[in-house]
Amino acid sequence: MYDTSEMEEYLSANLMTPKRQLVKAESGLRREFLLDSQQLKLIRAVYEQSPQTFDDATKAAVDIARVVR
Repeated sequence: MYDTSEMEEYLSANLMTPKRQLVKAESGLRREFLLDSQQLKLIRAVYEQSPQTFDDATKAAVDIARVVR
């Protein structure tokens, strides 16, 4: 079995959000690294302050999926 954690960390550290098409379409948007993005930080803060139920985890996952898309 291969240890891919270093490669996964490298790849995730270089992901950008939002996509270029959105930045071109909407003035005022700027790209930033996904892991340092304000959107991801907000999702994390909301989740950490919640009771962390299954519904809270599901909502956080859906919100993250929207950011990544």
